[in-house]
Amino acid sequence: MQKKISKRYSLEQIAQAIRETRQTKGWSQRELSARSHIAQPQISRFENGDVDLQLSSLIELARALDLDLQLVPRSALPAVAAIVKEREERAEENELHHTLKRLVHEVSVLEQAHPHLTSVTRLKDAALEVETISSRLNPVVATKAIGGVVRRLEELASSTTRSPARFSRDLKIAHEELRNIRTIAVHGDDRRQIPAYSLDEED
Repeated sequence: MQKKISKRYSLEQIAQAIRETRQTKGWSQRELSARSHIAQPQISRFENGDVDLQLSSLIELARALDLDLQLVPRSALPAVAAIVKEREERAEENELHHTLKRLVHEVSVLEQAHPHLTSVTRLKDAALEVETISSRLNPVVATKAIGGVVRRLEELASSTTRSPARFSRDLKIAHEELRNIRTIAVHGDDRRQIPAYSLDEED
Protein backbone atom coordinates (compact mmCIF):
# COMPACT_ATOMS: atom_id res chain seq x y z
CA MET A 1 0.00 0.00 0.00
CA GLN A 2 2.81 2.37 0.92
CA LYS A 3 4.57 1.74 -2.41
CA LYS A 4 1.34 2.49 -4.27
CA ILE A 5 0.85 5.78 -2.43
CA SER A 6 4.51 6.73 -2.94
CA LYS A 7 4.30 6.01 -6.69
CA ARG A 8 1.09 8.02 -7.01
CA TYR A 9 2.61 10.97 -5.16
CA SER A 10 5.68 10.92 -7.44
CA LEU A 11 3.51 10.85 -10.56
CA GLU A 12 1.50 13.80 -9.25
CA GLN A 13 4.73 15.73 -8.71
CA ILE A 14 5.88 15.03 -12.26
CA ALA A 15 2.49 15.95 -13.69
CA GLN A 16 2.51 19.20 -11.71
CA ALA A 17 6.00 20.04 -12.97
CA ILE A 18 4.91 19.42 -16.56
CA ARG A 19 1.78 21.56 -16.13
CA GLU A 20 3.58 24.44 -14.38
CA THR A 21 6.39 24.51 -16.96
CA ARG A 22 3.86 24.53 -19.80
CA GLN A 23 1.93 27.40 -18.18
CA THR A 24 5.12 29.36 -17.50
CA LYS A 25 5.93 29.18 -21.20
CA GLY A 26 2.41 30.39 -21.97
CA TRP A 27 1.59 27.27 -23.96
CA SER A 28 -1.79 25.63 -24.21
CA GLN A 29 -2.08 21.85 -24.02
CA ARG A 30 -2.77 21.94 -27.75
CA GLU A 31 0.52 23.74 -28.42
CA LEU A 32 2.45 21.31 -26.24
CA SER A 33 0.76 18.48 -28.14
CA ALA A 34 1.97 19.90 -31.46
CA ARG A 35 5.51 20.24 -30.16
CA SER A 36 5.72 16.86 -28.46
CA HIS A 37 3.52 14.82 -30.84
CA ILE A 38 1.56 13.57 -27.81
CA ALA A 39 -2.22 13.76 -28.17
CA GLN A 40 -3.77 16.73 -26.32
CA PRO A 41 -6.38 14.57 -24.50
CA GLN A 42 -3.56 12.37 -23.23
CA ILE A 43 -1.67 15.41 -21.94
CA SER A 44 -4.83 16.63 -20.22
CA ARG A 45 -5.41 13.28 -18.54
CA PHE A 46 -1.79 13.11 -17.41
CA GLU A 47 -1.79 16.63 -15.96
CA ASN A 48 -5.01 15.78 -14.09
CA GLY A 49 -3.47 12.59 -12.71
CA ASP A 50 -5.92 10.34 -14.56
CA VAL A 51 -3.37 8.39 -16.60
CA ASP A 52 0.19 7.08 -16.22
CA LEU A 53 2.19 8.01 -19.33
CA GLN A 54 4.63 5.61 -20.95
CA LEU A 55 8.23 6.58 -20.30
CA SER A 56 8.81 7.36 -23.99
CA SER A 57 5.86 9.80 -24.00
CA LEU A 58 7.05 11.44 -20.79
CA ILE A 59 10.51 11.92 -22.30
CA GLU A 60 8.96 13.58 -25.37
CA LEU A 61 6.92 15.95 -23.19
CA ALA A 62 9.97 16.85 -21.13
CA ARG A 63 12.11 17.52 -24.21
CA ALA A 64 9.42 19.71 -25.76
CA LEU A 65 9.43 21.78 -22.55
CA ASP A 66 13.25 22.03 -22.40
CA LEU A 67 13.31 19.66 -19.44
CA ASP A 68 15.34 16.51 -18.98
CA LEU A 69 14.67 13.30 -17.09
CA GLN A 70 17.61 12.06 -15.04
CA LEU A 71 18.12 9.26 -12.52
CA VAL A 72 19.59 11.08 -9.53
CA PRO A 73 21.03 9.39 -6.41
CA ARG A 74 18.79 10.10 -3.42
CA SER A 75 21.75 11.50 -1.53
CA ALA A 76 22.09 14.19 -4.23
CA LEU A 77 18.42 15.21 -4.23
CA PRO A 78 18.80 18.08 -1.70
CA ALA A 79 21.57 19.62 -3.82
CA VAL A 80 19.56 19.23 -7.03
CA ALA A 81 16.47 20.73 -5.37
CA ALA A 82 18.52 23.71 -4.16
CA ILE A 83 19.85 24.34 -7.67
CA VAL A 84 16.37 24.12 -9.20
CA LYS A 85 14.96 26.47 -6.55
CA GLU A 86 17.74 28.99 -7.14
CA ARG A 87 17.11 28.90 -10.88
CA GLU A 88 13.36 29.38 -10.40
CA GLU A 89 13.95 32.34 -8.07
CA ARG A 90 16.29 33.89 -10.61
CA ALA A 91 13.68 33.47 -13.34
CA GLU A 92 11.04 35.10 -11.11
CA GLU A 93 13.37 38.03 -10.41
CA ASN A 94 14.07 38.42 -14.13
CA GLU A 95 10.35 38.46 -14.87
CA LEU A 96 9.83 41.17 -12.23
CA HIS A 97 12.69 43.21 -13.72
CA HIS A 98 11.13 42.90 -17.19
CA THR A 99 7.71 43.99 -15.86
CA LEU A 100 9.27 46.99 -14.11
CA LYS A 101 10.90 48.03 -17.39
CA ARG A 102 7.51 47.86 -19.08
CA LEU A 103 6.05 49.99 -16.27
CA VAL A 104 8.72 52.68 -16.64
CA HIS A 105 8.22 52.66 -20.42
CA GLU A 106 4.45 53.13 -20.19
CA VAL A 107 4.85 55.95 -17.67
CA SER A 108 7.34 57.62 -20.05
CA VAL A 109 4.81 57.36 -22.88
CA LEU A 110 2.19 59.09 -20.75
CA GLU A 111 4.70 61.72 -19.62
CA GLN A 112 5.55 62.57 -23.22
CA ALA A 113 1.88 62.84 -24.13
CA HIS A 114 0.91 64.84 -21.01
CA PRO A 115 4.08 66.61 -19.80
CA HIS A 116 2.25 69.16 -17.65
CA LEU A 117 -0.13 66.84 -15.77
CA THR A 118 0.69 66.69 -12.06
CA SER A 119 -1.01 63.30 -11.81
CA VAL A 120 1.41 61.87 -14.39
CA THR A 121 4.36 63.30 -12.46
CA ARG A 122 3.08 61.64 -9.26
CA LEU A 123 2.66 58.38 -11.16
CA LYS A 124 6.24 58.59 -12.41
CA ASP A 125 7.53 59.20 -8.87
CA ALA A 126 5.58 56.19 -7.58
CA ALA A 127 6.90 53.97 -10.39
CA LEU A 128 10.49 55.00 -9.64
CA GLU A 129 9.95 54.30 -5.93
CA VAL A 130 8.68 50.81 -6.68
CA GLU A 131 11.63 50.21 -8.99
CA THR A 132 14.05 51.38 -6.28
CA ILE A 133 12.72 48.91 -3.69
CA SER A 134 12.22 46.04 -6.12
CA SER A 135 14.67 43.84 -4.18
CA ARG A 136 12.26 43.89 -1.23
CA LEU A 137 9.26 42.77 -3.28
CA ASN A 138 7.93 39.24 -3.55
CA PRO A 139 8.75 38.62 -7.25
CA VAL A 140 5.69 36.51 -8.06
CA VAL A 141 3.14 38.72 -6.27
CA ALA A 142 4.76 41.97 -7.41
CA THR A 143 5.01 40.87 -11.05
CA LYS A 144 1.29 40.11 -11.10
CA ALA A 145 0.33 43.37 -9.38
CA ILE A 146 2.66 45.59 -11.43
CA GLY A 147 1.59 43.78 -14.59
CA GLY A 148 -1.97 44.86 -13.83
CA VAL A 149 -0.84 48.48 -13.57
CA VAL A 150 1.06 48.16 -16.84
CA ARG A 151 -2.02 46.86 -18.64
CA ARG A 152 -4.05 49.75 -17.22
CA LEU A 153 -1.49 52.27 -18.48
CA GLU A 154 -1.31 50.60 -21.89
CA GLU A 155 -5.06 51.02 -22.24
CA LEU A 156 -4.80 54.63 -21.11
CA ALA A 157 -2.12 55.35 -23.70
CA SER A 158 -3.99 53.70 -26.56
CA SER A 159 -7.50 54.93 -25.76
CA THR A 160 -8.90 57.86 -27.72
CA THR A 161 -12.42 57.79 -26.30
CA ARG A 162 -11.83 58.21 -22.56
CA SER A 163 -13.35 61.33 -21.07
CA PRO A 164 -10.97 63.61 -19.14
CA ALA A 165 -12.69 62.57 -15.90
CA ARG A 166 -12.25 58.87 -16.70
CA PHE A 167 -8.62 59.44 -17.72
CA SER A 168 -7.93 61.28 -14.45
CA ARG A 169 -9.65 58.59 -12.41
CA ASP A 170 -7.65 55.77 -14.01
CA LEU A 171 -4.39 57.64 -13.48
CA LYS A 172 -5.30 58.02 -9.81
CA ILE A 173 -6.09 54.31 -9.50
CA ALA A 174 -2.76 53.35 -11.09
CA HIS A 175 -0.95 55.68 -8.70
CA GLU A 176 -2.75 54.20 -5.69
CA GLU A 177 -1.93 50.66 -6.81
CA LEU A 178 1.78 51.51 -7.07
CA ARG A 179 1.76 53.24 -3.69
CA ASN A 180 0.08 50.22 -2.16
CA ILE A 181 2.74 47.91 -3.62
CA ARG A 182 5.41 50.15 -2.09
CA THR A 183 3.67 50.22 1.29
CA ILE A 184 3.43 46.44 1.43
CA ALA A 185 7.13 46.11 0.55
CA VAL A 186 8.31 48.70 3.07
CA HIS A 187 6.10 47.65 5.99
CA GLY A 188 5.80 43.96 5.19
CA ASP A 189 2.07 44.06 5.79
CA ASP A 190 0.74 41.02 3.95
CA ARG A 191 -2.78 41.76 5.17
CA ARG A 192 -3.10 44.72 2.85
CA GLN A 193 -4.67 43.85 -0.45
CA ILE A 194 -3.96 45.54 -3.76
CA PRO A 195 -7.39 46.80 -4.89
CA ALA A 196 -8.83 45.10 -7.93
CA TYR A 197 -10.37 47.99 -9.83
CA SER A 198 -12.28 47.40 -13.01
CA LEU A 199 -11.72 49.46 -16.12
CA ASP A 200 -15.26 48.62 -17.15
CA GLU A 201 -16.93 50.49 -14.31
CA GLU A 202 -19.31 53.24 -15.26
CA ASP A 203 -18.29 56.83 -14.50
